Amino acid sequence: MDETEMLKGIFMELCSSAVKIFHSQDEVMPFVFVFTRVGNIVPVIPIKEDKDLVSKFVQYTCRKVGAFAGAIVSEAWAVRLEKEASWDGTPPSKHLDRVEILQVSLHSKSMNKMKAWKILRNGKTKSLEDYFGEDSPDRIESRFFGDYFRVDG
Repeated sequence: MDETEMLKGIFMELCSSAVKIFHSQDEVMPFVFVFTRVGNIVPVIPIKEDKDLVSKFVQYTCRKVGAFAGAIVSEAWAVRLEKEASWDGTPPSKHLDRVEILQVSLHSKSMNKMKAWKILRNGKTKSLEDYFGEDSPDRIESRFFGDYFRVDG
């Protein structure tokens, strides 16, 4: 199996697991996975709210283990912008048009995939609705991986 097919398989398994966890738990705790060429998986569980500190740790780990891919599974806030619109810098969590999502993203130099589901909550009932994904035409910048997986990086 070539690397691209292997990464697609990893991505599909992460998507399936994220949805199962969402339906069986109250929330999906964030996970960052770092994949090495020799087949090891290094899980990183961000326990600090300081995303910059977590990002530095993840990028350090990628360099230290020679990562060839990384993935993120988390709940998050998202905002959709019209194609012509420019982002004004307002974090999604503070944006008036934000939606809560469950996201899975996979980053490598050869591929960039992301799938997101809109989280619908109605009292104790919760469900998922497709939001967007899965092949991303543009590079999705990831705070956690920084420019580690950039092709030109």
